[in-house]
Amino acid sequence: MTQHKHLFVMDSVEKLNLKLDSSLRVAQALINRGHQCYMTSPQEMTWLNGKDGSTPYCTASLLSNDNGEIPSIKPLGQLELSEFDGIHMRKDPPFDMDYISSTWVLSEAGKKSKIYNDPQTLRGMNEKLAIFAFPQYCDTGILSSNPTELTNFVKKEASGDAILKPLDLYGGRGVQRISLQSMTDHDLEVLLDSETGGGKAARLIQPFNKGIFEGEVRAFTCFGEAISWCLKIPAKGEYLANTRTGATLHAYTPPKEELEMVLDVSSQLRKQGVEFVGYDIIGGKISEINITSPRLLLADDQDPTAYYDRIAHLLEQDLPS
Repeated sequence: MTQHKHLFVMDSVEKLNLKLDSSLRVAQALINRGHQCYMTSPQEMTWLNGKDGSTPYCTASLLSNDNGEIPSIKPLGQLELSEFDGIHMRKDPPFDMDYISSTWVLSEAGKKSKIYNDPQTLRGMNEKLAIFAFPQYCDTGILSSNPTELTNFVKKEASGDAILKPLDLYGGRGVQRISLQSMTDHDLEVLLDSETGGGKAARLIQPFNKGIFEGEVRAFTCFGEAISWCLKIPAKGEYLANTRTGATLHAYTPPKEELEMVLDVSSQLRKQGVEFVGYDIIGGKISEINITSPRLLLADDQDPTAYYDRIAHLLEQDLPS
């Protein structure tokens, strides 16, 4: 078996939820199978266009499995990105110009290395709006910066009960439920005018799916294969099924329809260079398609080892021998 070199572009360890982080666990599984893994951050990547040519490089640290639960980190210095067989873009949003500039560097690196997920698709596909490409699997919705259009959608299409989402955040940040049972029409207009900055910033609005109170499903696929499923049940009184807001994680077996749905979308995303995908599913409908840094979630009593070993195996099959 050929040993490969992998680079993980990610947030600093201090910013990670180590209990739930997927990036370091993938690295651990690769190291256990004899591969070399390194990490860097977007701020440590550089693209030099000099007299000797165009060279993207980074300040990298070596990861090793001699530190128990998480890999130990040994700073090394500068390495050219062309030295790596696989480069994993695992930086969490916000999806801002710093994030986009990182994908430009990775697009150049992609001329010699395999990038997961494809940087051009990361730039071009918004995680909140990706569902619009698969209307048969998602709820209706509207993206607009026009407060009047958004107001009309809430009243007519969402029956006065909707969910509002910003486009550049993650983990439920900035998501709001809008209900005309708890606010007047005037309050709604004021809120949407404020959210859009007076009609300058676009927001996504969809009907509120009450299935969230039964839980939100997280499906994780890799190379078109469904690797894991988990049910996130919101804390009492919450409508966000995020662990940071108190959601609990439970084992989940998907019905045939959900499995076929996820496999169908994943097969189509693969054509755009997207190999790692996290789906949020509410009431049988996809509410979000996570491709920037999708997290594999499992119930607390499930051993993650086999799941990450499977991912490492699939990476071995994808990279040239």
